[in-house]
Amino acid sequence: MATISVRVDDELKDSVERVFAGIGLSAAAATSVFYHQVVNYGRIPFELISTPSDTEYLSSIPHMEKSIVDGMKVPASKLHSESELPW
Repeated sequence: MATISVRVDDELKDSVERVFAGIGLSAAAATSVFYHQVVNYGRIPFELISTPSDTEYLSSIPHMEKSIVDGMKVPASKLHSESELPW
């Protein structure tokens, strides 16, 4: 049986171990489950995505709003411009 050593931030480790404990797993058991799922799926068993920052998200609202309402025939005068948003 192999041993794996990983360096992570202490706070992250503590947070993760609390989650694992809540579902009855040790960090070693959770890691083993992860490895088995990688083999079963033939890839990482979840989507890796970048979460936009609040600024990126908030600045995209007018564009998302326009995309949504374009198909609804909402007059352009009803849309918000970036300068009108409170943030």
